Amino acid sequence: MTGQTDQVPKVFQRSATHQGVGAMLEAVDQKALFDCWHDRVRLKNLPRIGAQEHVPTQVLRHECTNYDELRTVQAASRRQARQRRLN
Repeated sequence: MTGQTDQVPKVFQRSATHQGVGAMLEAVDQKALFDCWHDRVRLKNLPRIGAQEHVPTQVLRHECTNYDELRTVQAASRRQARQRRLN
């Protein structure tokens, strides 16, 4: 999985004019976004996903997918790229 996050198109990177956690990504092509991530996301905690009661998006993201792992890998990849540029 290492190196895959380097291939994320720039269209998904936050614009310098946007600030804050809730900033939206500019000009996101939904198909390109899907194509980029669909083979990397893994579902877990299937009983929670299949529950009849509403499960908030944040809960689904953190408890029912590998979202946090993907973010960790992406952050490590960015740190490595910065380090390579500095050396």
